[in-house]
Amino acid sequence: MFFEEADQYLHEHSAEDLCMLAIDIDHFKLYNQFYGRTSGDQYLKYISGCLQEYAKEYGGVTGYAGADGFYYLCPDDLVLFNDMTVKIKKELRARDLEIGFAPKLGVYRIEDDTKPIMDICDCALSALSDIQGEYSKIISWYDPTKERSEDDFMMLREVEFGIRNNEFTFYLQPKCNMLTGKVVGSEALVRWFKPDGRLVNPGTFIPVLERNGLVFKLDRVVWEEVCKWQRYCIDMEYPLLPISVNVSRADIFSMDVAAYLQNLIQKYDIPIDCIELEITESAYVSESGGLGAEINRFKEMGFKVLMDDFGSGYSSLNSLKELDIDILKIDMRFLKMDFSTKEKGVSILESIVNMAASLEMPVVVEGVETDEQVRFLKEMGCKYAQGYYYYKPMDKSDYELLLDEPDRLDMDGIRLSEVDQVHMLDLTEEKLFTDEMINNILGAVAFYEVTDGVVRLLRLNEQYYQMMGMSDIMTDPEYAIHLRKSIHEEDRDAFYHLFEKADEQPLKGSTADIRYIRPDGELQWIRIRIFPLKKHHNAKLYYGSLEDITEIYSQKGQ
Repeated sequence: MFFEEADQYLHEHSAEDLCMLAIDIDHFKLYNQFYGRTSGDQYLKYISGCLQEYAKEYGGVTGYAGADGFYYLCPDDLVLFNDMTVKIKKELRARDLEIGFAPKLGVYRIEDDTKPIMDICDCALSALSDIQGEYSKIISWYDPTKERSEDDFMMLREVEFGIRNNEFTFYLQPKCNMLTGKVVGSEALVRWFKPDGRLVNPGTFIPVLERNGLVFKLDRVVWEEVCKWQRYCIDMEYPLLPISVNVSRADIFSMDVAAYLQNLIQKYDIPIDCIELEITESAYVSESGGLGAEINRFKEMGFKVLMDDFGSGYSSLNSLKELDIDILKIDMRFLKMDFSTKEKGVSILESIVNMAASLEMPVVVEGVETDEQVRFLKEMGCKYAQGYYYYKPMDKSDYELLLDEPDRLDMDGIRLSEVDQVHMLDLTEEKLFTDEMINNILGAVAFYEVTDGVVRLLRLNEQYYQMMGMSDIMTDPEYAIHLRKSIHEEDRDAFYHLFEKADEQPLKGSTADIRYIRPDGELQWIRIRIFPLKKHHNAKLYYGSLEDITEIYSQKGQ
């Protein structure tokens, strides 16, 4: 029964986000002899009940494997695994049990959704067998190197042949400015097409290369192909947006990456700022001294360096302190927003964004897929995103179509705003209120930036969306940026004059009644108050509070 349910669940969900757990109680026969079978049965029922509770809270499928064994097909969630190990230790103390009778967890991260469910369970059992009888460990992760040496060898031979046969290419996934929807650059993602046109899943060959320290061979292919294509874009007179390429720890410790990239830049005669480097955070965990020196070389050459998968390792804060990073990338999947940890995940993300802002470091959030994610990312001050919500990875011909439309491109790249965007929590020094509370207290709020007389709408809160009849994130970037479209023609001068009057009386601000044009074309009277907040170079930031007064004017017959 479990295997059928697990197989169905696996095919209904993304395999990359799932794990198989095998659970077994150490020395359970001895436990029954010491405490009796009745107590042993209660112990099994307790574990079964815990797994069912986890399945309700986090999702997944649980099942009894016979004797003292259980399976749990569950989300790949570090919070879940940590909670399970903590709860196991707590329960042992509560029952006055020895650690030798602890449940042990074997975890297999599912990489291939075509693998039979029985084989998946076998991998979890293999991980479990590594720690059975070890008192100091409760959880063990599947180590593929113990069982895959022959498979790895065959895959490495295929990859080597594929490189010689020019079977590898790259796709591009755009990075976007969430305020405008415009493309600011892209990331190169390797793709392997067999001679018969079949696409090989990267999850089947990249881990093999990484395990065997040979990923640098493939990375060099991608780096050169990207540089060659940027040269092509220059020759075709396309707008030149930066493309980021991945650099791993294996690359850095296997070769002189800086020298290799410099030769490619010179070979194809391209600007160095059209190539950016994404270094996965796991590369920072050890030997950071040598890595820091290499990053400094990258920066001295003129490369922009991004820390990829920030927060997925354990040295994040030290990395930011010690290494000269330009941009942070955070993966939405790391936060596991779909489960009960959503509130914690949002808090973590909010803290990272605020920390990055204090370090004057832009943030790119990848894996963005839903309206809800876009909404709260924008509300907490995130400006850049990458994910299926905007664009899927695309081949070079499709990306060329984007380059052919300048209105869809943002040539400024990823950068901090001239005026730092104000987060709602900054309005309360002691952080006593949540964003939601402050939003409800303040009502509809907008932040404006004025540069050389041009007014830009920077940020809105949820109440603004509701008041203006926008049930969803604005899909028209022009509405967010060019206010002239949303303000009645006869009221535009009065609106722009508000900012000048606010500068004259900053404590009092300025007020005017303005007719706005809603997305559905209806007119709406809005009373807007503008206050100046700060100035930076030639840009000024203003705070605006808005109130719907349409009913008042309707009663006046206007």
